[in-house]
Amino acid sequence: MASVSALTEELDSITSELHAVEIQIQELTERQQELIQKKKVLTKKIKQCLEDSDAGASNEYDSSPAAWNKEDFPWSGKVKDILQNVFKLQKFRPLQLETINVTMAGKEVFLVMPTGGGKSLCYQLPALCSDGFTLVICPLISLMEDQLMVLKQLGISATMLNASSSKEHVKWVHAEMVNKNSELKLIYVTPEKIAKSKMFMSRLEKAYEAR
Repeated sequence: MASVSALTEELDSITSELHAVEIQIQELTERQQELIQKKKVLTKKIKQCLEDSDAGASNEYDSSPAAWNKEDFPWSGKVKDILQNVFKLQKFRPLQLETINVTMAGKEVFLVMPTGGGKSLCYQLPALCSDGFTLVICPLISLMEDQLMVLKQLGISATMLNASSSKEHVKWVHAEMVNKNSELKLIYVTPEKIAKSKMFMSRLEKAYEAR
């Protein structure tokens, strides 16, 4: 039978080794947190560089209105094809072409047009020329329903979210927002949906980060 002194010595050895392991775990944990923080910083820097690059590319275009009223941009062929073959139109109304070109260049645009002036085409057509989906915020449910009916007739995948949307429909839309293979091109929502739904905003953020 082992003596008390021998057992005590072994116990001290184990205690010492456990202490050393605890120190190593603490050091590894601190290193893990350090690496996680560095990863976040680098990811943010890469994202900023990409955004700056996109902004630089869009700044290459002339900012004068006349510069946008032409059809020799890289996307012009696709825009014309969708205009004629999807929307069944032969020409643009005033300011539509300029607005669509500015949008396709990745620049911000604020457009004021009278009722019936053709504002909806200015975001519907670019939505079909671009990857992912386009978010449309509108306070009038009746207007959204009218546009969805027309889009459905044209064979364009679009949907709407508002306070009366079923849980099943909301769940489906949320899934489509982060589905890279989704055919959904336009999502219409009310301002209240943006303001009150944390889940929707979370999905929107994920969709933006994954683009």
